[in-house]
Amino acid sequence: MASPYTRIAEVKGWFNQFCVGFEVVYETNGQRHPVRHVGGDTSNAMNVTLTLDPDEYISGVSGHAGNIIDSLTIRTSKNKSATFGGQGGNPFDF
Repeated sequence: MASPYTRIAEVKGWFNQFCVGFEVVYETNGQRHPVRHVGGDTSNAMNVTLTLDPDEYISGVSGHAGNIIDSLTIRTSKNKSATFGGQGGNPFDF
């Protein structure tokens, strides 16, 4: 029996002038498992989906935050990125 292989397959972010919500989809041995949406009301928010290839991983996270997360940028090992949110707050980079 093959050992389980789990990876992040997709990250979806909802935003307007700040980040409103997130959802992550994990994949284990080809089966997708969405994690419950985290955040607020997304009914009037825009969204962006970052889909990762099977051999790709998240290599960095940056953005701006104050009392809330104003923006979040997720970077991958294949130099893809997605930004959710606006311009306010203080910068951070991981």
